[in-house]
This record gives sequence, C-alpha cells and structure tokens, in this order.
Amino acid sequence: MSLTKDEQRSGMIQVRRDNVILDIPEEQKDYYKGLGYNVLGVHGEVVEETVPTDLAALQRFYKDAKKEIADLKAQIKKLKAEAQAPKKTTYKKPEPVILEEPKEESAPPVTTSRRRKNK
Repeated sequence: MSLTKDEQRSGMIQVRRDNVILDIPEEQKDYYKGLGYNVLGVHGEVVEETVPTDLAALQRFYKDAKKEIADLKAQIKKLKAEAQAPKKTTYKKPEPVILEEPKEESAPPVTTSRRRKNK
C-alpha cells in the first residue's frame, strides 16, 4: 500500500533494501538504516545510502568498488603518461598565394593633358 503525498508529509518516509520498499515513521529512520535500508525521496530516488549489512551485498559492494578503483588507477596512469609525453606540434608552412596580374583590356588610351584652344 502506497501512501499519498499528504501522508508522507506527516512524518512518514520510504526506505528500500533490494526490492523491498517500506513506509515507516521518520523516527525509525536510523533503525532501518542500521538494517541496511536506503532512504528514498518523494520521487523514489535514493536520498541517503547506507552500507550493506548482509555478506552477499557486502561482497558485491566490495567487488564493484575494487573494479572502480582499478579503472581509476588505469585512467590516472594514462593521464600521467600523456602529461609527461612531449607534445608534438605540427607546423604546416602556409602555401604562397600567387596573385594574378589583371588582364589588360583593349581600351583607348587615357590622356590627362589639356589642350588650349587657339582664338
């Protein structure tokens, strides 16, 4: 049975462990966290995560954490190698730009001198 939002506001919260979701009073939150339940928000997202208490869950948690640590160490090693490697800069010499001469058109010659008229 799911509680309405009004009932949740009146001091009830949801907790989840594996596929079990419980609606409990807010005063019992620490007790259920000690049992390994995660506290859920209004929309079902995990608000407070607890450390698992049963052995199988702890082993899964340990295995996942160990894998993540190994991945992060490999990533750190790769980044350090990239940082220490000399950076190769590729300089490409620009090609010279050849400007074409404008083609001369057969236009009449332009004269700039003025002639005086004889009176």
